[in-house]
Amino acid sequence: MEKKEKEETEVITINKKLPTVVISGDAMVCENEEVYLNFDFTGVAPWNVTLSNGASFTTNENPYKYQVNESGEYTVASLSDANAEAEASGMVGKATINIIKIICKDY
Repeated sequence: MEKKEKEETEVITINKKLPTVVISGDAMVCENEEVYLNFDFTGVAPWNVTLSNGASFTTNENPYKYQVNESGEYTVASLSDANAEAEASGMVGKATINIIKIICKDY
């Protein structure tokens, strides 16, 4: 009679920390002035960010400043780092930018 060896399988769970981001930078500026959104990340660079207006960028810098030229309320729609995608609860804050258009007249 042939003896069969019992095969065992071991499950290993790897807990990766999910990336997070905090966006800030409320501002009211005149047209043609520079204005930036501020981002503070956790996780492993590079970070891939998509904003609520559809704009996206990738950065290795933390903290990071992203220049905008349109008025609006900005939030982070999606975030991933080198290891994983963030959950919605890990993308916090908002930045409200008001760019004031000033009409100059010659008198």
